[in-house]
Amino acid sequence: QGSVENLAPSNLVEDASLPNELGLSPEELDSDDESSGDELAGYDGGPCIAYLLMDTNMDKLKLSLRSLALLSDNTDEKPAPILIFNEGNLSDSQKEEISDSTARPVVFPEVNLNEYPTGFQPTGDPNKEHSKTRFWISGIWNHPAIERFTTVMRMESDSCFH
Repeated sequence: QGSVENLAPSNLVEDASLPNELGLSPEELDSDDESSGDELAGYDGGPCIAYLLMDTNMDKLKLSLRSLALLSDNTDEKPAPILIFNEGNLSDSQKEEISDSTARPVVFPEVNLNEYPTGFQPTGDPNKEHSKTRFWISGIWNHPAIERFTTVMRMESDSCFH
């Protein structure tokens, strides 16, 4: 059986030509745009892969992103892009580090996990786990970043393919 250790960077073969095969310009690959804007032009009606990053410890996330190379669509001309929903607390260098973990297009839509529906008053002390659950149940479907996609595959930063 495979293991997470098999996904260390030294065990994955990187195809330097893959970004060009995606049909993305260097500007699109290096985009610092924090929304799902023009950098995903041409992906309308297809699938995406979504993560919710709740902290800035990115080691597990980067490992998970590297494991996506094992998916069958990784050889497609336009493999499913990655949306990393975050609370706006990622620096440009962290975004670059995350993006460098995969050849797929990556965007960083922001979410406010402390925002509640009109009229809703949380009781007690809402914690991050409750906010995370609420995001995956309803928040993601109201976020403009996924409007162009027909299928959303949810991933967790500690999920890996092997």
